[in-house]
Amino acid sequence: PDGRGAAREPGMEVPGGVSVLEHQAACPFRAFAIHRLGARALPEPQPGLDPRERGTLVHRALAMLWAELQSQARLLALEPVERDAAVAQAVDIALESLRGERPDALTPAFADLERARLRELLTQLLEHEAVRAPFRVVERETPRDIDFAGLRLRARVDRVDALEDGRRVVIDYKTGAANVSHWLGERPDAPQVPLYALTDRGEVAAVAFATLRAGDVGFAGLATHSALLPGVVTVQPDKAGTTDFPALLREWRRQLEALAEEFLAGEAEVAPKRYPKTCEYCDVRPLCRVGELFDRGPVSEEENGDER
Repeated sequence: PDGRGAAREPGMEVPGGVSVLEHQAACPFRAFAIHRLGARALPEPQPGLDPRERGTLVHRALAMLWAELQSQARLLALEPVERDAAVAQAVDIALESLRGERPDALTPAFADLERARLRELLTQLLEHEAVRAPFRVVERETPRDIDFAGLRLRARVDRVDALEDGRRVVIDYKTGAANVSHWLGERPDAPQVPLYALTDRGEVAAVAFATLRAGDVGFAGLATHSALLPGVVTVQPDKAGTTDFPALLREWRRQLEALAEEFLAGEAEVAPKRYPKTCEYCDVRPLCRVGELFDRGPVSEEENGDER
């Protein structure tokens, strides 16, 4: 086998959304198995909310909060008690929406714990929002149909802000670890935010993670100017490999177009980017038998049963 599947016709919608580029970058076989064959691991039941559901709560609460606040100017105009009331209302709406889906998990006692956790996280993030360059929120959890390099993808962008000069900031909420270096390199570990920047309808001035987890709340990202958001820096040539933010966008386009072309061409080789780390939590590892390929080395004639 040459590690290739049948080529895919450009323009066809790819199931699974923008994660296809992440999977193609990590291992072509993973992208093939998940987005062509529909392979998925069976869900493992666990008590309470899983990390994905807890992340959903954060996203819903922030969407509700910015539906109310709309802009930094409105945030700064609020008295502390008014701000706290807005946060509490957004959190309560998010909890109530999830309670309808998971009444077994959101018992009154557990809901109280989640309520306190969410209020603290959102309040801390607003402290960082207050010292940014002025902005207004123009997109919140917005569905986006993306046509990129022959791929048709469906995405949901967490948030887009407009600055005073009309340029835009793409923000991705993270309830786990956020690492800006995952956007960089020939096969980036997390290409979703770069793709959102490349397909945004305006001029993008910054891309950022907004991290919301205990002990780690704030922004991290890259921008044309470091003064746009606290914690967001300008492009460093020695780290990003490009000279400035526009050059970084051009490099992202080249890299992501190459990944899209690989997927469309049927590239399906078992070639993890960093074995064994890339494969540690891979759902399709039982299909590719990567351990036999990388751990055992070449199979001898004796092991093959050749008795010549």
